[in-house]
Amino acid sequence: MSYRALLLRSSDIVTSALGLPFDVARAQYARTVEAGLLQRSMLASRDVHRTISALERLALGPWARHR
Repeated sequence: MSYRALLLRSSDIVTSALGLPFDVARAQYARTVEAGLLQRSMLASRDVHRTISALERLALGPWARHR
């Protein structure tokens, strides 16, 4: 494995690890909807996803995943 490939792979691993709390928040929202505690809504789901993505970009800056 070349140095460049190793660097890109390690960067992917770090980015994934830093993004884990945001993935947990998305999963928690989905479970809350599945449990019936929040109403199913495509618009609300979109808004939650956008909000979490914005928080991820704000908190992680250049290490945020691009979604």
